[in-house]
Amino acid sequence: NVGSLNLLMDQLEKLYYGIGSTLYTIPDEYLTNGILCAGIFPFDKNWHRCQIAQRIPKSKEVKVYFIDYGGYATIDEN
Repeated sequence: NVGSLNLLMDQLEKLYYGIGSTLYTIPDEYLTNGILCAGIFPFDKNWHRCQIAQRIPKSKEVKVYFIDYGGYATIDEN
């Protein structure tokens, strides 16, 4: 349902751009392949649900799969 997905996207933005949003980080030791998280999609700069596909060694980036829309991107691990 498109309406439900739009509502979810609005709620993600409210949570991750809101007050206290810096509290929602994943400690380094838990940044592993397969973990579910939220990340900023590079093209629209909005928060989306994603899954870590690969942690990139010697960088502060991870390759993620965007669950709701499909596709992969490399994003900042923060």
